[in-house]
Amino acid sequence: ANEQLGQGYVVTQILRQTLEKVQSRDPKKIRDGLASMEFTGLPYPATKVKFGDDGLNIYSQEVLGEWIKGELRTVWPKEVQAITPLL
Repeated sequence: ANEQLGQGYVVTQILRQTLEKVQSRDPKKIRDGLASMEFTGLPYPATKVKFGDDGLNIYSQEVLGEWIKGELRTVWPKEVQAITPLL
């Protein structure tokens, strides 16, 4: 699996949580739900998402990956590090 699959999974979980809360297919209600909710229980890289006034995730976290023995592994930040970096 690659990182795009993980991103797609997280987006789907955010949409699922929104639809469960708003109980509607009305685009305005969905948009308002997305803008006002905090999404939790999400997998890597961050376990929660909340969109700020600018539409960006206020909990956004950068990660650094390194190919080690043919596998892409997270090496930074330490709290999500899968393996010690080789570089």
